Amino acid sequence: MLPQGPLGFANFPAPESVLAIYPDPPAIEMDPETPTPTPATRTLHPRIPLLTLTALCAGLAWAPQARAQWSSDPLQNLSVADSATDQNQVKQVPTPDGGVWLSWLDGIGSGWDVRVQKLDAGGNEVFAHNGLLVADRSFSSTQDYGLAIDVNGDALVVFRDDRLGGIEITAAKVTQAGAQPWGPAGVTVTSAAVFVASPKITGTSDGGAVLGWMQDGLGKLQKLDSAGVPQWASPVTMTPPAGQYTVSDLHAAGTDAIVSIVHQTGGFTSPKHLLAQKFDSTGAPLWGASPVPVFDGGSLQFGNYPYFVPDQTGGGVFAWYSASPALQCWAQRLDSTGAELWAHNGVAVGNTAGQLRVEPHVAFDVANGDTYVAWRELNGTQSQWGIRAQRVDAAGTLQWGPGGAVLVGLGSIETGMPRVAPGGTSGGALVVWEEIPNFGADHLLAAHVNAAGAIDVPTFDVASTPSGKARLDCAVSAGGQVLLAWSDARVDDGDIYAQNVAFDGTLGGGSGLGTSYCGAVANSTGGAGMMNAVGSPVAADNLVTLQATGLPNNQFGFFLTSMTQAFIANPGGSQGNLCILGSIGRYNLVNQIFFTGTTGSGQLTLDLTQTPTASGPVPVLAGQTWNFQAWYRDQNPSNASNFTDGYAILFQ
Repeated sequence: MLPQGPLGFANFPAPESVLAIYPDPPAIEMDPETPTPTPATRTLHPRIPLLTLTALCAGLAWAPQARAQWSSDPLQNLSVADSATDQNQVKQVPTPDGGVWLSWLDGIGSGWDVRVQKLDAGGNEVFAHNGLLVADRSFSSTQDYGLAIDVNGDALVVFRDDRLGGIEITAAKVTQAGAQPWGPAGVTVTSAAVFVASPKITGTSDGGAVLGWMQDGLGKLQKLDSAGVPQWASPVTMTPPAGQYTVSDLHAAGTDAIVSIVHQTGGFTSPKHLLAQKFDSTGAPLWGASPVPVFDGGSLQFGNYPYFVPDQTGGGVFAWYSASPALQCWAQRLDSTGAELWAHNGVAVGNTAGQLRVEPHVAFDVANGDTYVAWRELNGTQSQWGIRAQRVDAAGTLQWGPGGAVLVGLGSIETGMPRVAPGGTSGGALVVWEEIPNFGADHLLAAHVNAAGAIDVPTFDVASTPSGKARLDCAVSAGGQVLLAWSDARVDDGDIYAQNVAFDGTLGGGSGLGTSYCGAVANSTGGAGMMNAVGSPVAADNLVTLQATGLPNNQFGFFLTSMTQAFIANPGGSQGNLCILGSIGRYNLVNQIFFTGTTGSGQLTLDLTQTPTASGPVPVLAGQTWNFQAWYRDQNPSNASNFTDGYAILFQ
């Protein structure tokens, strides 16, 4: 047996024909009691043994691996939660690493509990199937709650809580390692015998969070720091001149927070208006003493609590539908000062005579300032249904004609749950909707509309198993794919399913940037370590995050890179395969080495201007293909090391 170096390879002498994996930086020794690597004294550089030409050529012929959990089959969408009890009201928030947090309410048999799950960029579940329990509640019915992420990509959840005897508003944080740093009970921000409802939460750029909720007809806000400690001596109170305020949605704008409010102006049948206000980090209002009226020229439909999307410049984009005047969909944009950028009471997104419009879904394209709205189109008697979408430019001008782009013309088959996501090589947006040919036989469809309003990716199946579907949520991942999640009754009264969709209509394949090659060997988990990357393939964007999943828990590892592919079985006594050769660089600085923790994963955001090689750092250039791999320690059954598969990215 050859002696092992401190990072798992044997200390081989270096044949001149094979460059060392490790250039000049000192080796790192790991303290098994802590995830923080510490520089060690200088040790011999571990080396790769000389290989035969036959072995190298064999490695170059390895085919790409299929390993993501996202499904490419619309009949077999990814099951996120399917326990014996029901699951409903799924929400999702994409994470900077290309993954996504999902939350839902689970288990009518024992009360509707709050649970979360994180999927990585490939659709792999980070935690055990059916997710992590956040709050074991006893409610026999559901109400809305909130999900967001903080600056570290950890999940923030806020919900009505009956675990303390009364009904309160509680917030919880769940880290990407599955810990709950605000404690198992979370942080409760109410303490009186009052009616509370409609909690929302957003993470602010200072590491904290802002919560909003309705309390006895008033709007309430509270700020927490990163440790969950309330920052305002008492919650900010928004008091209506008459009637009641309900917090409708909440989003951060740096350290500030924008809240949208539904104002029921009087009694039950009184008009319902849409308002907005921005608060700074001290709780002071920034858009005047009273909230800005977004829509006060009629009434929202009863039960309609519109959401909005931030425009990333301190303002927000809103969409809603009115009960009066008529059933009509509207959109409005407020700038960072709260000023309306379009006509007061908004722009009507479609105006086909004799038809009605409901259920708008809004998205904002930060790159060009366009707003996209998809909605459900109805005939005057509401006996026919269709799906349409509109592009509204920064000036508030309709770009797809007065009636919008027609995805589904009016017909006798019911359609609903329209969702829109901007993106695609032709500009425009992907539109997703539900079709219901018969009761309980719903399926999800999608099509892409280009920037000019023409359908350039015809209608395709997203979820074709005929079953009841509800609460469809839509977002765009950091890797540039559309993420969908919904409650599905294909097995019982409701499970949570998810699907990723590319803007060209492709399902599955993860949201990675490259191609897998060179098979990995199973580790102590029983599975093999897997590589993925998310971000942008454009070298000048300098936006790539490497991800390694399927690794053993509580182990150290680091990433390797080279422009040369290879296949080297068991280098230096490792249990895995080395998939690169030539001028190999290692990401083994103290802030680059990863610790797998309880998730069995590691990641690293790259600086493409300083890519390590055996002769020093170099920039990645357009047209180059770089290959990546992760090395990691293992106990299988004794001290060992292994590798993920290789992963090749062609940069543009």
